[in-house]
Amino acid sequence: MVSNAAYKIIKKAVILRIKHGENAVDVIDSYPKLSDTQRARMLLELEEEGYITSETPQEEEVLLEEE
Repeated sequence: MVSNAAYKIIKKAVILRIKHGENAVDVIDSYPKLSDTQRARMLLELEEEGYITSETPQEEEVLLEEE
């Protein structure tokens, strides 16, 4: 778990990385100090703010389609 200030900084970094084409889940997972609750909250916020969509294929879905 990280503080609110650290959460906001990480969220801005995540947004930049998503804009550069990285997968949102992979980016968020690269911050190991985020709690599971913070990860879920960030994904929800990013979806609500339009940075990702629920239709955005996640890595697991892409792997299943390739098999």
